[in-house]
Amino acid sequence: MKSQRRTVVIDAFPDSAFRYRERDAVACIDVMLATTTLVTAAAEGRRAFVAAGLDEARSLAGRLGDALVAGSLEGGAAGTFEVADGPCALARRGESGRPLVLASPPGTELIENAAGTPAVFVASFRNLTATAGALARYDRVALLAAGCREEFSCEDQMAAAWIAERLLGQGFEPEDPRTADIATALNTLGTEVPIIR
Repeated sequence: MKSQRRTVVIDAFPDSAFRYRERDAVACIDVMLATTTLVTAAAEGRRAFVAAGLDEARSLAGRLGDALVAGSLEGGAAGTFEVADGPCALARRGESGRPLVLASPPGTELIENAAGTPAVFVASFRNLTATAGALARYDRVALLAAGCREEFSCEDQMAAAWIAERLLGQGFEPEDPRTADIATALNTLGTEVPIIR
């Protein structure tokens, strides 16, 4: 049964996921690498898995068989991964029948941290409208931006704002003033930015 109040909140960084595990749904956003790579993998028909680090990626790839291991780790040795993280590197690779194991912090760390939430989505510019549509079925939603090196990333915040704007248009309320400000920032700027669907 739906509650009377449907809310959305925007937050950032991998540890934020722990604050929202009791939410109905969260969307993890790492536009530049992790979530766009995962969405690209799904669009190619690949099964896709995330790993927090290299050891977990190797272990998971071993259990899956012929998995493509992609990623980048700060301080990681060259040649650590079969392919770099990123949608373009994945798309150029081909071999779409091979499952993907991705280790690309902070995005994959955010997704791993959100694992205890009832519903976890990955969002990027490629699937904004679909993600907003799926999230609209829930009452309490959190949009979590991965950021980069513990700093806000404008592309993650922009994706979160566009999703929040769509949810607000479907009767959601911003949970706090900061979320309201971020969600309405595009309208107050008076510019229309094209959305890749």
